[in-house]
Amino acid sequence: MLRSFTGQDRRSSVYKYNDTQQRGRSDRERMTVEIRKNKREEKLKSRRTSNDTNEMATDSDVQILSEVQIVSEIQESMEMFKVWKENNQNMELAAPFSRAVTRIRHLLSGDNPPLGAVLNADCLPYVFDAFQWNDEYTHLQVEAAWIFTNLASSDEHPEYTHRVALHPGLVHELVRLLLEGRTPELREQCAMCLGNIAAGSEDYRDSLLEMDGVRNGLVQQILHAETETLRKEVVSTTKLLLKSSMNRDLILTTCFVKPLIECLKHSSLNDTELQVDICWALEYLAEGEAETGERANILLKHGALEVFMVRLRKLLEQQHLARSAVVVRLVRCIGNFAVGTEEQTSCVLEAGFLNYVECLLAYSKRVEKDTVWVCSNIAAGTLEQAMTLAKHARVLSGIADAANSKKWNVQVESLFTLSNLLCKKEDFITTRVLQAGVLRPFCSNLKAPDVDVLLSILDGLEVLLQYNKTLYNGSLICGLQEEGGIEALGDLMYHRSNKVHDKVAWILSEYIEPELENDDEFESSNLCPANNGETFEFGVKKQLHFDLEGMAREDSSQPAGGFPRF
Repeated sequence: MLRSFTGQDRRSSVYKYNDTQQRGRSDRERMTVEIRKNKREEKLKSRRTSNDTNEMATDSDVQILSEVQIVSEIQESMEMFKVWKENNQNMELAAPFSRAVTRIRHLLSGDNPPLGAVLNADCLPYVFDAFQWNDEYTHLQVEAAWIFTNLASSDEHPEYTHRVALHPGLVHELVRLLLEGRTPELREQCAMCLGNIAAGSEDYRDSLLEMDGVRNGLVQQILHAETETLRKEVVSTTKLLLKSSMNRDLILTTCFVKPLIECLKHSSLNDTELQVDICWALEYLAEGEAETGERANILLKHGALEVFMVRLRKLLEQQHLARSAVVVRLVRCIGNFAVGTEEQTSCVLEAGFLNYVECLLAYSKRVEKDTVWVCSNIAAGTLEQAMTLAKHARVLSGIADAANSKKWNVQVESLFTLSNLLCKKEDFITTRVLQAGVLRPFCSNLKAPDVDVLLSILDGLEVLLQYNKTLYNGSLICGLQEEGGIEALGDLMYHRSNKVHDKVAWILSEYIEPELENDDEFESSNLCPANNGETFEFGVKKQLHFDLEGMAREDSSQPAGGFPRF
């Protein structure tokens, strides 16, 4: 016996918490790696071409060195190190020692740095000694931190980062200089090195976060950095440190919330890099425990949502597409609250997010995807929240248009939004969704390859057909036929998923077959749907018939063969 499957029972768990958040998290993981690699390459190139000191090498000096020359350079530097060590670290030999450190740093600042060769030469203990020199040799401390930074920068060779991270006393010296370093440049270099170590693995991030000095040093520099360059580097390191923070104790991460929010609040609208990194960090802080919302509540208590909304409004007023990356991240941050508890979703609505949706949908494709994602989670909330969304007619029309987008991920979130609304089974909402033009995207996506998407569409169609049977005496069937929906439903009887097959069989036998058999005037109805503002009237060109198994055909005299089950 066929039975109906209700979508509302599984809607919160599938469409609100698990699916959208996991998909967003995997997207962020891929994007973070790519951003970190690009930023590192840009910074290394900037360092190579810098002429702040007379001792720095030019690009051509680094690039023309052969493998033999590189080995020779390392050997000469090692000889200098050994002489200095054998003379009990005589400060009269500081100049040769300094030249040796700078030479190693030059080698590591090229396009193809000999990371392995430097590590295998066992020169790191000598380089590390530079941290112990007094403030008169700050430039040497910068060079030493620079060397460790570059050695920990290889994604292709994580073992290099491992050797740097485990070097005795290194992390403690980096933290000390982050707090006490004489110049912003030195503190910046130490922050960069800590960031590269944090990017190496989750174990490194856990170890660093558990150190009071690391947390205190980063927070202090976020709030009181002497230069914007230093603040950007510290925020970038904080972002990397908080990656996967959902699995960590809240005590270790809460200290970053207020400083990051304050930093975003006072940052320049033109500083895209800083704003994006702050938003990434706050996203990581809000991740996890969506059902209880504990982590997101901490951000709410510190006014994060208000800061997000104010910044979003200012950016939209400027209508500057070059800053779409910031808008994307702000929408994702706001979406983390919509994914959360009912109270947190209500906060998003009360903050006026829906007033900006129409503008966001037209801003850029990247922004459009995340905007519809937020709306899908609002629609999956309470009836009151769904009603609030349904009252924005132009927003619903925009979402229906997005459901016809050429970008699949935009289509998916749009279809989820429309289906989530319909599954509230509220007449006002259903009418608004129909007026927005839901039939076309629903029917055109009945061939979607994703089973969850199909089940979501079928949930929505069942509600529409129930609504149609109660109020409009079956006229919606004609609209389905004109959009190719009835034929597509018949094709779905062959679907590999039993859930899809059973759902389609129920819809055909319960709603469509009786209408086609019992309505004598069905064939002569209007062909085009007419909207008088309250109701819809549909027609169809020719009558279809479905056998008991749900098979569609144009001639009922043909033998019914049924459909195979997979």
